[in-house]
Order: sequence, then C-alpha cells, then structure tokens
Amino acid sequence: MLNISPWNLLFTVVNLLVLLALMKKFLYKPVLNIIAKRQELIDSQFAQAQASQEEAKQLKEQYESCLADAKTEQESILKEAKVQAGIEYDKILADANEKAAQMIEDAKKVGLEEKEKAVKDAESEIAKLAVAAASKIVSQASDEKNDYVIYEEFLKKAGEKSETDRN
Repeated sequence: MLNISPWNLLFTVVNLLVLLALMKKFLYKPVLNIIAKRQELIDSQFAQAQASQEEAKQLKEQYESCLADAKTEQESILKEAKVQAGIEYDKILADANEKAAQMIEDAKKVGLEEKEKAVKDAESEIAKLAVAAASKIVSQASDEKNDYVIYEEFLKKAGEKSETDRN
C-alpha cells in the first residue's frame, strides 16, 4: 500500500512553495515586466498613430479650405476678367464705330467736293462751248442748216467732255 508519511508530505509542500516562490520571482515577474513594456510600446505606437491621423485630418481640412479659397478666387478673377473684357470690347467697338462714322463723313465730304468740282468744271466747259458756239454762229452766215450742224457739233463735244470727266 501506499505509505504517506507526514514528513514526506511536509517536504513536498515546502518544495512546491519554494518552487512557486522561485518561479514567481525569476519567471513570472520578468514575464509580466516584458508584457507590460510591450503593452506600453503598443500604447505609445497607437497614440502616435492617433496623433498622426489627427494631424493628417487637420492637414486635409486645411488643404480643402485652401482649395475652396482658390476656387472662389479663381471664379472671382474669371468674373472680373469677363467684365473687363466686356468693357474693353465695348470700348473697341465704340472706337471702331466712331472711326467708321468719321471715315464715312470724310468720304461724303470728299465726294461732295469732287461733285462740286465736276459740276464747276462741266459748267466751265459748257460756258466755253457756248461761247465758242456763239462765236461760230456769229462769225458764219446764219442759216437753218448751218445752225443745225453747229448745234449737233456742240452736243457731240459736250457729250465727249462729259464722258472723259466721268472716267
């Protein structure tokens, strides 16, 4: 049978207690310290990641704000440029219209002057022809046939002068 001796039981319990104390001191505490250090490392890395994420979020918000400001400024600049271009267009168009009106007015004046000059030249030629015809009539014998020939010659010369003035 089994013989259980109290001394043997006592030594076994003491050995177990000593072994447990030694394991606690040399094994359990260092393992707990390593686990605690790793937990601190993980927590610090998690905190750094959280801080980096917050910083990235702030930078993203700042970027979006700057982008919105840039778009607003772009739209403002485009509107201003369109208004300025419209003003410039109107100014150029007004100047062109004014110059065209001035050119038309000058052309009308030149045309009227040319017309008046042509009329004066024609009147002068007609007067010369009339004087020449009158002098021929007075100098030649006056009969109806001769008058008719002189009249035809007068009209022919007046027509030729008129055509050369037009060209």
